[in-house]
Amino acid sequence: MEEKLQKLLDKVEYLGWRYKVYEDGSIGLENWSPAGEDLLFETQEGATADSFLHDLYVNADEFDPDEHVEMWVEARMCGRKDVPPARVLAKDADEIADMYWDLFYGVQDAYNGIHKARVELRKDLIDKVKRFLSIKSFEEMTEKEMNVIGAEEDSCETIFSVEFDDGSCLNFDLCSGKNNYWDDVIWTSPDGKTDVMLEPTFSIDDIESTINGEEYRVEIVGV
Repeated sequence: MEEKLQKLLDKVEYLGWRYKVYEDGSIGLENWSPAGEDLLFETQEGATADSFLHDLYVNADEFDPDEHVEMWVEARMCGRKDVPPARVLAKDADEIADMYWDLFYGVQDAYNGIHKARVELRKDLIDKVKRFLSIKSFEEMTEKEMNVIGAEEDSCETIFSVEFDDGSCLNFDLCSGKNNYWDDVIWTSPDGKTDVMLEPTFSIDDIESTINGEEYRVEIVGV
């Protein structure tokens, strides 16, 4: 199996789907909808990274929630007893469509070497970090800030840590030294043997960085 295709299949598992590679080179995928429907999908024979991504797109694009609901309603009318009510079917069909598109877009990211993570932080914490990263000298701090938080030398506070789908991770630390605050943003390789320190941004916003030809993105959301 080509290395790139295996990379896409690793992303499939990361997204919560099961897969099986058959002797003819086709790939079967399986998952379950929120209402418990067994979702089965099979690619064309001799799958490659390109054809696999194409098949995922076609599967998502051709799925029609209305037709899906009609199929199950008809099955119930023909005597099948385990079919949920229509309102449940309608909601589930929409969620299945979302699952198919999430699968395609997630695998597409892996195909393009893009790794994404999402961080939810309290808005007051974001405001605090922004305030301290804007300080050019401790002399700019108010007396209340000095009393409540202080300005200790050589201190470091972890604001967040996230793991990407490839097993690498990124840490964002708020640090202080002799005169001011800054951010240490460090990417660590999946095996934990390599650290890459990103350039300080002196802000806490979405992060994008290219490392070893792969792109890493962190979306920061205030809650």
